[in-house]
Amino acid sequence: MTPATPSRTGGRPAGRVKASGGRGDGGYGDGGAGGGAGFAGSRYVGVGLVAVFAVTAVLLWAAGVVSLPGLSQVSQREPETTAELYFDTPTHLPTSYQPGVPLTFTWTLGSRTGHPRSHPFAVTVQRDGTATVLEQGALELGAGRRTAHTSTVTLPAGSPALVVVQIDGASNRIFFHTAQR
Repeated sequence: MTPATPSRTGGRPAGRVKASGGRGDGGYGDGGAGGGAGFAGSRYVGVGLVAVFAVTAVLLWAAGVVSLPGLSQVSQREPETTAELYFDTPTHLPTSYQPGVPLTFTWTLGSRTGHPRSHPFAVTVQRDGTATVLEQGALELGAGRRTAHTSTVTLPAGSPALVVVQIDGASNRIFFHTAQR
């Protein structure tokens, strides 16, 4: 074994010099200025992450998922068609019926859109998983208007029935139960 020879680094192992900046931790670098090669790229990673975060935030804001302070959101989508459907006097709905005798009830449809629209409707009777159409048509409503409609239907004999009024497909519906006298 040969004795260690003094080096210009002041007793530190040869080939390693005290870093003069870059990392800021006072550690040893690999001899290059600025504290070592692997750390300069980490700055770009941080900038890249910030850019990805900013783009994601803008996309989520545009999709309406999040709101960003100070920015108003403008929707490019067509407004949804909405309507009100209800029985005017639910306490006066028929609770029983006689087969072959007309049954009358009134329901109201209100438009909550900004333009006139036709609302198709169907009145059905449902029993044992089977639906029978008793009345169908369409109501024309102006923007923000509502109208009452009186349905007169004749129910066939059978078990208790569920009378259903539905508009614009299956999602908008109201109903009541009635039984044969």
